[in-house]
Amino acid sequence: MIFHIENIKKLFTYNWPELIKSIFPNGNKGVVSEEDSKYIQDGAITRIIAVIFIRVAGIGYAFYYVLHRYVGISSSNYINGIISRTLSSNLEKWLTAIVVAAIIPIAILIINKVNKGKEKNSWTFFVILILSLYEIISLLFQAKTWIFLLISYGFFAVIALIGLAIDFFGTVSVAVGCINFCKQNGNKPVQPVQPVQPVQPVQPVQPVEMPIVESQNNFKFCSKCGAQILSTAVFCPHCGNKN
Repeated sequence: MIFHIENIKKLFTYNWPELIKSIFPNGNKGVVSEEDSKYIQDGAITRIIAVIFIRVAGIGYAFYYVLHRYVGISSSNYINGIISRTLSSNLEKWLTAIVVAAIIPIAILIINKVNKGKEKNSWTFFVILILSLYEIISLLFQAKTWIFLLISYGFFAVIALIGLAIDFFGTVSVAVGCINFCKQNGNKPVQPVQPVQPVQPVQPVQPVEMPIVESQNNFKFCSKCGAQILSTAVFCPHCGNKN
């Protein structure tokens, strides 16, 4: 399904003052998500379909007008001559008009395909967004004009309105896809790279000298003065007595 009707609701529920602040490019880069890429792709295809529909319907209406006007009052050879002259004089113009009208959606389709899965800044899609929003406003004014011309142009006005509706669906999908990408990678401050702090050398652990605890078995008492002396001492250091 290439007609993402739900995007119309999204477009009219955005908080536009806040959105405008957040989508302006600021040098950040990112990758277009699969969902947004599909919105842009399907929207571009829908717009191409709308262009072909409107132009082919216009050609069909021109032939209908010729047949309706001349059938019954002119010979078949005369009618065939009018159709042949109409084709020869206008076919190139019609084909040129189709190509010219489809240039932008074809370019959007190519840009989306080339950038799929690649890290890009949001400038390209921001420009596409601006063009899409301009096109949406233009389509709304065109639709208003054709609604007023329904009585005068009848069937052809209905065809034009159908074509505008298809184009509107496609343009909205392109716009929503670009908005989502620009919001993720738009006007956000670029985080400065923090300088690497020098690593402080680790101070070696100083060995702690544990006091040697003399065992009680290493002492004895002098037999003369009673002072505590080493068990290996022959003479008492206090009184000089030989033990």
